[in-house]
Amino acid sequence: IMRMFNNELRVAYGAFNYYDYDLAERLLEDLIETYSTAGIKDFEDIYFYWGESNFALSQLNRAQDIY
Repeated sequence: IMRMFNNELRVAYGAFNYYDYDLAERLLEDLIETYSTAGIKDFEDIYFYWGESNFALSQLNRAQDIY
């Protein structure tokens, strides 16, 4: 499970770093929904980048909720 999580996380961070915030937002949200029930606990960085993606997309209320 960790290998799949790390691969998906790398893709999501790549999308964020290439300014594809819409894709990054969807991938990061999916990571949280999928892996929070799989025993993975440290999602602080993922929440940060998820919020930043929403902020970059001018979804300010949603970004505030995520932060």
